[in-house]
Amino acid sequence: MLKINVVTLFPHFFNSPLKTGILGRAIQSKLLKTHFVNPRDFTEDVHQSVDDAPFGGGDGMVMMYPPLKKAIESLSATNPKVIYLSPQGQKWNYKTARSWAAQTNKEWIFICGRYAGVDQRFVNDYVDEEISIGDYILTGGESAMLVILDSLSRFIKGALGNELSYLNESFEQDHLLEAPQWTRPKDIPGYEIPKVMLSGHHKNIKNFQYLISILITAVKRPDLLIADKVQQDLPKAIKMAEVLSEEELKACGLNMEHLQILKKGGEWN
Repeated sequence: MLKINVVTLFPHFFNSPLKTGILGRAIQSKLLKTHFVNPRDFTEDVHQSVDDAPFGGGDGMVMMYPPLKKAIESLSATNPKVIYLSPQGQKWNYKTARSWAAQTNKEWIFICGRYAGVDQRFVNDYVDEEISIGDYILTGGESAMLVILDSLSRFIKGALGNELSYLNESFEQDHLLEAPQWTRPKDIPGYEIPKVMLSGHHKNIKNFQYLISILITAVKRPDLLIADKVQQDLPKAIKMAEVLSEEELKACGLNMEHLQILKKGGEWN
């Protein structure tokens, strides 16, 4: 079981999402356990103050050390790891989600910041790692926490309807984006499903999806093309795509201009 503790001023923020979809299934099946702690419950003044003005002045308020300290210490966590959700943290990614979901020997404690941030002394004393979900500012760490919970849940054994689903997703194979997918109806004006996808030849289909994934990644996220094998297969992918019709390319989200730029060694911006 994956055990997640969340220190947040707004526990009710999570009520609906944690009863829905894969997250809800994981919790109901006791594959994921979540526990929420509100720092306000550990304040001593009538106003339940959890923030105060920063020393030296400045915009906004800062979350105070004592309520956060007491909230952390109220948890009888086994082998805890404390994570502060912060724009200064390391970027959250697929690899981290997969690795952390497997560490069921740990008990995770996530701190959701609010206002202008958290007293740095608390971060120094209690936080093991800072994590960011992107280079932008949120009103609080709760939204980021939901993203992390959702991405973690996909790697919890038994949470997905199909245990092999994540193996075909973006980032799973050689850091490539996932190949395009289609379903009925087969005929949509202006588009043609690539013939190989209708052939029933599983080896050819898998090879086509791999090569198309390379092209999709080269167009949308060229920064992910880091594997030597992928870079070596890029010319092969371009050559394969050049024999597709315009309608087949369009169905893949590509066009001849993309191929021409990639063939010249450029990047699509």
